[in-house]
This record gives sequence, structure tokens and C-alpha cells, in this order.
Amino acid sequence: MRQGSWIGWIGAAALGASMLVGAQTASAQTFQVQSIDALGCNSGDFRMTVVRAGLDGGSYVVRTVVQGGGLVYMNESASITTDSSDSWGLFDLFNYGSVPNPGTWPIPQNTPLQIDFTLERPVGTVLDAWTLNVSGCNTGAITYNGPTPAVAAVPATSLPGLIALSGALAGLGVMARRRRRG
Repeated sequence: MRQGSWIGWIGAAALGASMLVGAQTASAQTFQVQSIDALGCNSGDFRMTVVRAGLDGGSYVVRTVVQGGGLVYMNESASITTDSSDSWGLFDLFNYGSVPNPGTWPIPQNTPLQIDFTLERPVGTVLDAWTLNVSGCNTGAITYNGPTPAVAAVPATSLPGLIALSGALAGLGVMARRRRRG
């Protein structure tokens, strides 16, 4: 097979994979913070409006993790089933599991917080991830409100990961072939 045809095939496969991923994202389930409605640092005081969309009526889990000052103040598992816009609060809950560095309530005032939400089905399989960063539970100034920034690499066993791995291996093969020829 000619070198150019490998490159063309890899490019077409990568384009197809990106179109496939984009199509899946367009109709995906989402969990997003719309607004902050109440401030406070005691359990249950800090409230937000969240919007859930794309749910099919089945059982989903929303994991809420609140971190600030190197401590975790919440690691909650909540069950949801349907689309809606409703109130969501921060609570002294650790029913998703224990953490090695739990904080005690009330959360100290003026402590910047990162509030991470993952929509999961089943538990541990993340369908959507959203992050809200605020200046403190008492101030509520939003410093970020959007999709959780990706930090992990694409697993090699996913379709995009396999395509990327195949492309990398094909490129190495082409380079090795060129070196043999001189």
C-alpha cells in the first residue's frame, strides 16, 4: 500500500470518529448550573438552580463534590430520573463514599470553592461533567461555570483512542520503512 493512502485512510477515519463523537454529544444527557440563588456556608445554605436535560426517565446518579482549601466538604450521590430545572444545594453529605481529606462544616467564609458535578449511569460511568468555581460560599462570585476541563487522556480502548493509536503506529511504520530505504 502506498504511503499516501495510509495517511488518507487515517485522516478519513479520524474525521469520521470526530463526527461520530460530535453526534453523540449533541443528544447527550446534561447537568448544568444555571444560577446561584442563595449564599451561606452552613449545610444547606448555598443553593443553585440546575438544569437537567436529555434524561430518558431511567435511573441516573448525580455526584456532587465540593472542594476548597485542600479539603473536601461534600461527596454526595443523588438519584434523578427526568429533565427539569430545580434547586440544588450544598450539604454535609458523603454518601458517595469517604474521602481522605474531609472538611468540617460550616465551610470557612471567603474560601474559594470548586463544585464538580458528574452525571453518571451506572455509578462510575460519567455521561456529563460540570464545574462551578466560586470565590466563597458567602460571596458567590462565579469565577468559572462550564464543562469540567478534560484532564485525562482518551483511553486507547475507545474508538477515538484506537484510531489515534493506529495512526501513531502507522506513522512509526512509515518512518521505519523510510530509514531502511536509506
